[in-house]
Amino acid sequence: MAEVPVRVPRMGRIALPKTLLFVVMVVLVGAIVYLASSTFQVDVGEAAVVIDPFQGRIVDVVFGPAFKWKLPWQEAKIIPVSVQTVLLEDRKALVAVTKDGARVPVEVQVRYEVRKEPSAVMWLIQKYPEDPHGRIKREVIERAAYEAVRSVIGKYNLVEIVPKIQEISEEIAAYLKQLLIEDPSVKAAIDIVDVVVKSIDIPKELSNAILRKLTAQQEAEAAKYEAQREIIRAEMEAEKKIIAANATAMQQIIAAEAEAKRRIIEANATAAKLVLEARGKAQAILEQYRGEALAIKAIMETLNITAEEASKVYYYIKLVELYREVLPSALANARITLVTVPGGNTTIPILGILPLLEQG
Repeated sequence: MAEVPVRVPRMGRIALPKTLLFVVMVVLVGAIVYLASSTFQVDVGEAAVVIDPFQGRIVDVVFGPAFKWKLPWQEAKIIPVSVQTVLLEDRKALVAVTKDGARVPVEVQVRYEVRKEPSAVMWLIQKYPEDPHGRIKREVIERAAYEAVRSVIGKYNLVEIVPKIQEISEEIAAYLKQLLIEDPSVKAAIDIVDVVVKSIDIPKELSNAILRKLTAQQEAEAAKYEAQREIIRAEMEAEKKIIAANATAMQQIIAAEAEAKRRIIEANATAAKLVLEARGKAQAILEQYRGEALAIKAIMETLNITAEEASKVYYYIKLVELYREVLPSALANARITLVTVPGGNTTIPILGILPLLEQG
């Protein structure tokens, strides 16, 4: 079977109208432009503030990372919310005047960050619509830093700053941080991360001279302190000896007082004993006299004689008793005889020996 060739006609190019082509191109460009103006990207550490110029207000706040849509006429302002560092050093270092008129450069570093809250970002962009961080640095941080440095450095003389640089640096940092935290222009939007005084620049030659002077002063103070300590030690030693001497004297006084009291007690006891003995003797004498009076009275009544005669008889009787004690054998039989003197009324007791009287 034979092949029969068939001719197929070629289709020609379709020619589009120029007007339609132009329209398509415009639409494509418009779509690209629309997409480009309606989308925005927010990176990490950033926040986007979407502002509608027709409404005159902020319509949205977006924190990164994010890819967002907006209306083409709306504006998205990107604000860094990561930690920002402000360095005031070298030519920008703050120059303060000491109490004695010396100029001292101070280098300060402040780190802060925008609070990651929509209200904080909105407040910041409303207060500082253009370059918020630049204005915060110039209008807030530099001003507060200068005030803190001037206020603290102005309290000290230059010679006081050298040995206290660390303390003064900490004082400046604390005061500056307080000023920034309390500043009404930023406290609603930012947080202070830290404040560091990097250096207080004092010329080396001057610093060395001050240190030498301070060293000499410290050595003089140490010598003065040592001398004072020796004086105090000597005074304490003298006081110790005085106390010991007073204690010894007091001990001797107490011993003397005790001895005096003992002797007084002994004297009182002796006196009491003597009084008692005297009382006993007086009582014995009284009893003796009472006995003699009774004996004399008995003699008077028995012999019918006067009291005087009876007294003589009584004492002669006592005499005989005494003789009997001394000469018992000679007077064993002695007796008393009353003899009346002739021509008178006197009666005389006569001591005699009975045998002799009987012989007469």
